[in-house]
Amino acid sequence: MKHKPELIFLKFHLPALIMALVILTLSSIPNLTLPDAGIDFEDKIPHFIEYFIFYMFLLRSASKLFKSVKKRYLYSFLFAVAFAGIDEIHQMFISGRYSELFDFIADTAGSALSMTLMAVFKRYSV
Repeated sequence: MKHKPELIFLKFHLPALIMALVILTLSSIPNLTLPDAGIDFEDKIPHFIEYFIFYMFLLRSASKLFKSVKKRYLYSFLFAVAFAGIDEIHQMFISGRYSELFDFIADTAGSALSMTLMAVFKRYSV
């Protein structure tokens, strides 16, 4: 059954677009801080989680753009990493925010784990 283009956009592409907008919105809030939980690198956890989820949405979107499964995984990962880098640069221009290498590493690690788990689950799915 072939989906209408509008339904494909809503079902496959819109979630990734919304997540990208959420990430950009959060990174545009000046002086955004989290409550201190007393955990080392606790500020990296939200970065990891948001990019873990973002990668899943990107992969779903890529499923309608690329026939090759390898390209879906690779391009989704490269897009997530590029977006993370651009977002860190963007934060340098926001009052009270700054770019941090470890934020970028947490974003990349979240995307990488998501990619790995998605590949493993796809391989061993029934």
